[in-house]
Amino acid sequence: MRVLFRLSVIVLISLSADVRSQQLNRITLYSAIGNYDRGGGWDITRSTFNFETGKSEPARQTQRGIPDDYDISYGETEIGPNRDLFQVRDHRSMIVDLGRKNWDRFNETPSFPKNQSSVPPRPLTPTRTLSSRDTDVTAKWRQFVKVRSGHMYLARLLKRSGVLYVMFRVESLKPGDNCVLSWKRVPPPLVIDEK
Repeated sequence: MRVLFRLSVIVLISLSADVRSQQLNRITLYSAIGNYDRGGGWDITRSTFNFETGKSEPARQTQRGIPDDYDISYGETEIGPNRDLFQVRDHRSMIVDLGRKNWDRFNETPSFPKNQSSVPPRPLTPTRTLSSRDTDVTAKWRQFVKVRSGHMYLARLLKRSGVLYVMFRVESLKPGDNCVLSWKRVPPPLVIDEK
């Protein structure tokens, strides 16, 4: 029994690998709306990113309702004065802003912050609800989040291969034009509270 317990502890420790020890990747995303406004046409290939493949990919048809093309987009949606928004592709995926932080603040994957208000269950069909008050953006099911320079983000992405957790930081932001991200895939949080 003690051997089984020790083995379980070793496996748990190895699964919750130190977030700091994983390699950081970088990507620059360009605003789809900003590109359109500058006469570049509606081209989302530079405003989208797939964290599983590590590439910007154009939209494709979904298979069994789960997109396998890209995970997030930048500057593809606007609400009021807010044009710099991240959006998760799949309506069952989530993204949250963890605040103004650096990578050295994280030893493990944090759990998702609790919602400030009660939220009804997520619908089975794609539904996106977005509201704005001045410069603040609220997304009922955490599908949109405002892009802020120096902020860390946590995303839970539904993929055909399973669930993927990603953390990224906005290293720089040129509003309405582009943002530079440092990112890495991370193990699931030890406490999963995603309501």
